[in-house]
Amino acid sequence: MESGRTVVEEVVDEARKLVQAQLGIESSGLVADHLSLQGLGLSSSQAVRFFGTVKARHRVELDASLLFTSETFGELCRAIRASIESCKHEEEESTSSSSTPVEIEKTLPPSDSTEERIAVVGAGVRLPGGVKNVEDFWNSLVTAKGPTGEAILSPITKERRRYLGRDGDRMPSYPCGWLSGSEGVEDFDAGFFGISDEEAIHTKPQQRLLLELTYETLQDAMIPPGQLKGARVGVFIGCSNADGYDEVMRASGVDQFNKLAGGSLNQSVLCGRLSHHFDWQGPSMTIQAACSSGLNVIELAVTSLQRRECDYALVGGVTTHLGALTLSFLASAGMSSPTGTSKPFGKDSNGYVPSEGCATLLLRRLADAESSWDRIYGCIEAASSAHQGRTATMATTNSASQRRIHSSVLAKAGL
Repeated sequence: MESGRTVVEEVVDEARKLVQAQLGIESSGLVADHLSLQGLGLSSSQAVRFFGTVKARHRVELDASLLFTSETFGELCRAIRASIESCKHEEEESTSSSSTPVEIEKTLPPSDSTEERIAVVGAGVRLPGGVKNVEDFWNSLVTAKGPTGEAILSPITKERRRYLGRDGDRMPSYPCGWLSGSEGVEDFDAGFFGISDEEAIHTKPQQRLLLELTYETLQDAMIPPGQLKGARVGVFIGCSNADGYDEVMRASGVDQFNKLAGGSLNQSVLCGRLSHHFDWQGPSMTIQAACSSGLNVIELAVTSLQRRECDYALVGGVTTHLGALTLSFLASAGMSSPTGTSKPFGKDSNGYVPSEGCATLLLRRLADAESSWDRIYGCIEAASSAHQGRTATMATTNSASQRRIHSSVLAKAGL
């Protein structure tokens, strides 16, 4: 260590050199405290090597995750200082403390309440026809039109067919529910969410929609996003299909064989992207269970809140149909309606109408919501899900099983 310099100053200086090298600037160049470390491209192996060097030179052991949990260079410097000072404090306490064992007070965890009511305190909606909020959604249910008279269901546009090049002709001609490019399928403010332009290309529209809708849901609940940073917020996302974005990228000639492609390979990223961006530290999971995905995630979120596994739960469902594969399968299997009309359980039913869209809810235990004077949309009395068992085909409805689960959840709710 240079004469007159503290360990903190030495380590911070080495961290500055690491960032300078990553940015490709000279050692004399300045690294501002507000410089964002997100998207810098530092790898876990670089972090391990850096902190290994710090330990060898200064006999200070720091957590390598500091490089990834600090959003700016200034925050990294403060975290290094706090960690080193904490280590010194612990060493001083360990040398001065006696060997007498300290009695630790035992506290019992709060008891489970599987009947506790769950409040809906925020909502976000993005649906065909220009539906962008709860009020629009309600009016569309009443009028069967969008807020300015747009049709909810329509044939696919030529622009959407062009996404897939020659395979665009495989997209169905029957009416479906389509989101426009301005509703999250194309337009996306990547910088607002700390995503580089290069990474944004590999960020699926389903992830984009969920990021935007989650932010809008927090706004609807009148909660500043930073207020829940590091909080026990659970994320429960339901999806039902492969969205076909890989088909679009192939048709556009995008290189999918690189380190950024991992963000679009697995649907687990849907929940992980939200927990990571908002720094939420509760349960986080994506459920892909076809048409019941939304119901499953609501039940899981309600249960998690009742068990005190989280204090808030962000529940979402998202579907996009960018590729031809899924829709072609639905049409060939007779599962999608060629007339654009859904008539479930009716004698003249001929399939359902596929649609794109995204909806999110912010849930809280009712008692907590009331104590905080939250605006409450309504309450979930109970939630249940179950498979209907064996039928003639995997897509055939078992009405007896449907009645049983309905009766079960009504009884559970005391209704």
